[in-house]
Amino acid sequence: MARDKLGGGSVTTGGRLVLIAPLADLPLAREFTAKLGVDWGTAQVHYGDREFVS
Repeated sequence: MARDKLGGGSVTTGGRLVLIAPLADLPLAREFTAKLGVDWGTAQVHYGDREFVS
């Protein structure tokens, strides 16, 4: 399952899925969202730095 393989997290807010994952997991994130019925062309992808917050 994607939840066991993705090295990040997700949250739903306002009916939207926010998926946070390492760049290396982008193909898996794309596959996961496709299985949810999401058109990847309408998805918004943002890139950023990895940061640990305690």
